Amino acid sequence: MLCALLLGPAPAQAGGNISVQSFTGPASATIGQPLTLSATMTNTSGTPGTVDVREGVTLVSPAQTVAANGQPHAFQYLVTPNSVGSHTYRPASTTFGFNDGGHSATVVVGKASTTTSLSASSTAPAAGQSVTFTATVSGFTPTGTVTFMDGGTTLGTASLSGGTATFSTSSLSSGSHAITALYGGDGNNSTSSSAAVTVTPASVPSNGDSALLRALQLAATKVVGQNSGQAITGSIDNAITDGFSDGVGPVTSTGTGLHFNFTADPDQASVTDGGRNSSRTADAFAAIERNAMATKAPPLRPLEPRDWTLWADVRGAGIDSWGAPADRFPAQLSGSQVNALLGLSRRVVPALLVGVVGGYETFDYTSQDLNGRLKGNGWTVGSYLGWKLAPAIRFDAALAYSGIDYDGSAGTAQGNFDGHRWLLSGGLTGDTRAYGFDIEPSARVYALWEHENAYTDTLGTRQADRDFAEGRASGGVKFSYPFAWRDSVTLAPYAGLYGDYYFSHDNAATIVAAGAALPVTPYLDGWSARATAGLSAKIAGGAVVALGGEYGGIGNATRIWTYHVRAAVPF
Repeated sequence: MLCALLLGPAPAQAGGNISVQSFTGPASATIGQPLTLSATMTNTSGTPGTVDVREGVTLVSPAQTVAANGQPHAFQYLVTPNSVGSHTYRPASTTFGFNDGGHSATVVVGKASTTTSLSASSTAPAAGQSVTFTATVSGFTPTGTVTFMDGGTTLGTASLSGGTATFSTSSLSSGSHAITALYGGDGNNSTSSSAAVTVTPASVPSNGDSALLRALQLAATKVVGQNSGQAITGSIDNAITDGFSDGVGPVTSTGTGLHFNFTADPDQASVTDGGRNSSRTADAFAAIERNAMATKAPPLRPLEPRDWTLWADVRGAGIDSWGAPADRFPAQLSGSQVNALLGLSRRVVPALLVGVVGGYETFDYTSQDLNGRLKGNGWTVGSYLGWKLAPAIRFDAALAYSGIDYDGSAGTAQGNFDGHRWLLSGGLTGDTRAYGFDIEPSARVYALWEHENAYTDTLGTRQADRDFAEGRASGGVKFSYPFAWRDSVTLAPYAGLYGDYYFSHDNAATIVAAGAALPVTPYLDGWSARATAGLSAKIAGGAVVALGGEYGGIGNATRIWTYHVRAAVPF
């Protein structure tokens, strides 16, 4: 007895004082939900004892006291499973001797059922307004993704975080949309679906003039983008041509304008005539005259190669109200645009040229049908390179970034918004001569991407942000024929013909106003042809006057005239 007092209670063992007569539980349960285990036990000792429930060696339900009166006692234990699968529970005790009688309870635990609810930031948004949907999923700490559906069409998916998932869209068209959220479940949770939330975007902004302002924005900003893309790529093309030309004159006539090369020198005069004549032929005849063929004319100064080229280019483009058929909607536009660019080129090696460019653009377009006007301005910075693959063929590429500010009005609605644009271009150009003609075949492509920020017009209508892309791939040939018209004037008429493919993409939603659809219509789209023609006159001393024009969109629904009248005086 003394030894027992010194050593303390004996460890639990079979045939001890507490014995288990029965231990049962449900056949199945749900993860995270408490389940009840029932037990009947007898304590034949003279001291109360405790019995708990374990899964393996893990305690899953706290101990309960078994009275020491030798009578059977019924107990209930609550267990909350935290994983899916089969779980086996057993009674256990560390007091006195303990005999579980081999009793245990096996329970199959299944996934938790879930519920999904859905809410919308607005059930009647304005046209183009973004709507945010929030799905809330209840269950056993659910994870995974939620799919947002518009009827049978998937709008998008979002991951759960803290039991919620959100998704925003501004692409819902006018009319009624039954939006639901589908939870896909995870290892511990079953799938579920929300009740439908009906969202009905307005068919027009809250004011009809706001709809007209939006339509003007969708139509006119593409005009601005395409005209800028053509002006910038054309200017850089001419800059690269000038940079690879040794001793060219100060002005290059092109199909869309006149390019001024400030660093090019006219033909140098001889040393002996004081610079009065501007050609080597004149030097030779002057020498004959002075010396009566008795002496040889002195040598001419050689032309030094020019590594640097400073250039400026100003281009004007316009679209008149007759530029589109009268039955075409959105409205016909009229107005004009000017792009002015200044650049610097450096010929690194004979076959490689690099350069930088900066520029400014201004535009002003109106539409009588939309009772609107869109004007604004912007700036451009960029760089380019030219690489002569062979003496008669070159490759060129350019990258430019533009920032634009727009000021629009339609009826009583006014709005100011800004945007930015990336432009990427590349092409191959050839150069050959035959029968007195300069022949220049070319294949070129440019693409631009523009983002316009959201804004609220003066009528309080929120106009959504917008992204669009457009560009042109073209191929064709230009011919020029320089000839002396008088002793002091050289004329160079030119003409070119090109096949073009215009492409466009816009994420803006369709707008309806006054019962008529205003589709997102590109300025030019698909296949068309383009013809250029003009005449440049170079007067003695280097002054140049050039007249020309371009007729584009031949075979397309939209046809555009471009005019240019340019003059330059070298110095």
